[in-house]
Amino acid sequence: MSYKVTKFEVSFEGKSVPVSVHSVTDGEETNHIVSIDDHENFEIKMTKENKWKADNDTGINEDLLDLITAHYQAP
Repeated sequence: MSYKVTKFEVSFEGKSVPVSVHSVTDGEETNHIVSIDDHENFEIKMTKENKWKADNDTGINEDLLDLITAHYQAP
């Protein structure tokens, strides 16, 4: 099992939002968990179209999610 944290900031609605993405690899499967202030952690997954997607029930703003996933490069 391996674990890596990628940290960066995105600008959203005029504010700097610190983001941490925790990548946990176990065998051939890797989970990517996003952590931002004032929001419950949520998982993002790569679709067959090579786009990052979060579960619908995360409550994350789609524009903010787009900024996060555009910046994030999986290890």
